[in-house]
Amino acid sequence: MRTEFEEQLNQLNQDLIDMSKLCTEAVEKAIHALTDKDPAPAKRVIENEQRINDYQSLIDQEAIRLIMRQQPVASDLRFLSAALAMNTDLERIGDQAEDISHLVLQMLDRGYEERELGALNEMAKQAVVMIEDSVAAFLKGDSDLAKKTCQSDDIMDNLFIRVRQEVIEEIKKGSLEAEILTDIMMVAKYMERIGDHATNIAESVYFSLTGEKIHAD
Repeated sequence: MRTEFEEQLNQLNQDLIDMSKLCTEAVEKAIHALTDKDPAPAKRVIENEQRINDYQSLIDQEAIRLIMRQQPVASDLRFLSAALAMNTDLERIGDQAEDISHLVLQMLDRGYEERELGALNEMAKQAVVMIEDSVAAFLKGDSDLAKKTCQSDDIMDNLFIRVRQEVIEEIKKGSLEAEILTDIMMVAKYMERIGDHATNIAESVYFSLTGEKIHAD
């Protein structure tokens, strides 16, 4: 019985890995579409959103089935609860990447000119790192990495402030249309939310491993 449980748990882990890869790729493609002034990556993100939704449904079913049929012990139950919470946050990360992609297509339609994105580009890179680290903490059972990911939420908050400052400078120079600057701020806000979801995952992982709650400052 335990062997069967472990096999099903391994499958759940693999599905979470696959889903997290789809999410990180979606974030990367969305920002690449903007930096390269190329609508193709953004369109692929939108097309692939259903795959992320399908994974969410599959993982929910797998985790709930394990809880109901296998009668897991307390540590396993915390692990499965973390998997369910992670699944929800990953799906929302996919939603945010899709929202960014729609904004990018809108910006390109408005004649957005390729430019250095500054802190916005750094936000995208940091978001990917936080997603990867939070999922790695779950798979490796690494509470220290989960805690580190929670603490890195401050980095995202500071980068968002930098984007806002850069937008203000662009307004002063009058180099970009107001609509495009508004879109840039919205992209930054979605990136910040992606960081929040990665932090939520790390908090759930930390609790599943230690039985203690941790919150980003």
